[in-house]
Amino acid sequence: MMKMQNAGIRRAIELMREMSLFWYLRKAAEDKEKRRRDRAAEDAYVFDKGFEQGIEQGLSLGRKQGLERGVTEVLIAQICRKLEKGKPIEVISEELETDPEKVRKICEIAKKFAPEYDVKAICAVYMDRYAAFRDRNSNLM
Repeated sequence: MMKMQNAGIRRAIELMREMSLFWYLRKAAEDKEKRRRDRAAEDAYVFDKGFEQGIEQGLSLGRKQGLERGVTEVLIAQICRKLEKGKPIEVISEELETDPEKVRKICEIAKKFAPEYDVKAICAVYMDRYAAFRDRNSNLM
């Protein structure tokens, strides 16, 4: 007998052999094949649903992080403008109605970028340093 390279043809030949048996053996072979196909269809469905959920969660997280970064960049830009005017941290936090500790952390980072105050670079350092810390601690709650 000739060897087949195609897996589908090999499977069809195998099924034909099983179906040429007695009726009760043929019924068992058909039931086995049906269970195999049902399982394959179920696995594909579960995979597709999980993939869709993963995409949705990723998009949601991306939106949240993007919004957080945008708000942080605006705050950093405001703080840098006030630093250029020579205002102290306490006055800046009071004027912006922001936590003095947060303003202090941003000012600490911004000093390294003075006098140009590259807002995007300051934001990147701030987010790397403090957002990662916050994310680690939020898992504990």
